[in-house]
Amino acid sequence: MIVRPSCVSELQEVVAPLFVMHWRELEQDVSDEAPRPFWEQIEGLERRGDLIALTAWSGGDLIGYAVGHVYRHPHYDMLAAAGWAIYVLPAARRTGAGLRLLREF
Repeated sequence: MIVRPSCVSELQEVVAPLFVMHWRELEQDVSDEAPRPFWEQIEGLERRGDLIALTAWSGGDLIGYAVGHVYRHPHYDMLAAAGWAIYVLPAARRTGAGLRLLREF
C-alpha cells in the first residue's frame, strides 16, 4: 500500500466516487443529498498551496483518501491543519491505510 499526495483533478476524476460511498455509509444523517464539492473553492486552496489531499492505493486500486487544508492559527503564530474527511473502503479497513493517511496528513 502506498499513500501519496493528490490534486484537485484527481479528486474530481478518480476520488469522487469514494465521496459518495463515504456519504452513503457515514453521512446520510448530515444531508439527504450526496456531496457536491465546491470545486472552485478547493482549486483556490490548491493554487495557494493550502490544500492537503492524500490518496491510499493498494495494487493500483484506490482504497482511501484524506482531505483538508492548512491555515494560519487565529490565536498563535503558527500554521495548523483542518481535516474535512478521511475514508477507507470497508474491504481495506484494518490494513493500516487509515492510520497511514492520518500520519501523513
